[in-house]
Amino acid sequence: MKKILILILIFGLLGVGVVTYYKYNTYTMKEVPANLSNTPVVKASIIDKKMIVQALTQKGQLVGLEGSIIKTVIYQDQTLNTDFSFINEMSKRTFMIDAKVNFKMGYNLNEIKSEQVSVMNDAIRIITPQPILVSMDIPYDEMEISDKHGILCSSLTDKEKQQIYTKLRDTVKNELLTDPSIKAKANQQTQEQLKLLLANLSSDRKIIFY
Repeated sequence: MKKILILILIFGLLGVGVVTYYKYNTYTMKEVPANLSNTPVVKASIIDKKMIVQALTQKGQLVGLEGSIIKTVIYQDQTLNTDFSFINEMSKRTFMIDAKVNFKMGYNLNEIKSEQVSVMNDAIRIITPQPILVSMDIPYDEMEISDKHGILCSSLTDKEKQQIYTKLRDTVKNELLTDPSIKAKANQQTQEQLKLLLANLSSDRKIIFY
């Protein structure tokens, strides 16, 4: 799956300002295999909300979606702003940064309360929470940086790299939590995991999510 998303962000790393372009290059997702080995198996014909909420609370966080992104950042700035265009050109810097992002999304099952659960003779109905970002890793040392700058300016400093890295983390986190297609996929796959978990409690009832 490939998706192109370009955001233009302006933030002051230098006196003149910085224009940074973000876009997704490659984006992959995969379903998380069921791993319910730590979930107690308590199949029962008589089951109530309390039993369900207790089982979900014991599980804590449930991961349904894993993915990876190669995020490209084009960083541009100009250290001088004069009336002479050739001087301005010599004070421009352009850096292209490729960063790999690994992430996991799912549910915080502690958010499901008893009022969100209904138990009937043939079904269990649950209002599921919004997907959360369970984890996100952007290896700082693995970022690839290509450098192009004029003779009147310096290369990217370690401090500037760290500032860009911090901004990158915040931007990617927001994109993952607000992208409709990613949220829908995380919901779908985490609900499948949740069905398997609930089948340990009551395999003869349908599981319905809202």
